[in-house]
Amino acid sequence: MTINVADAEKLLSYAEEMVSYGYQFAAYPLKLITDSDTIQFFRTWMAAEDYCLVGPNDVDYFKNIPITSLINDLNIILESGIDTSRIETVDVSKFMHLYKERNELN
Repeated sequence: MTINVADAEKLLSYAEEMVSYGYQFAAYPLKLITDSDTIQFFRTWMAAEDYCLVGPNDVDYFKNIPITSLINDLNIILESGIDTSRIETVDVSKFMHLYKERNELN
């Protein structure tokens, strides 16, 4: 998932709000920047998975994750000290991989 760092707080608030409404999964586009307009929320894994399988060949244009994972990842990004005032993108999966690697070494 690629996000604009400047939108991380907004995306986190949106995800937390959706959890309060009973949503448990999020689906995001694989080839676009994920923001509040491109992310979708679902109550069940099956609904999220169905959304991700698009077209006659069930091509993956989207991926789904538990919202709790998204919230944890966004919290870690925000707590890392990254400058959220800059307009730049970050790949959340790569960021988390590097974060975990760095913490294992310390």
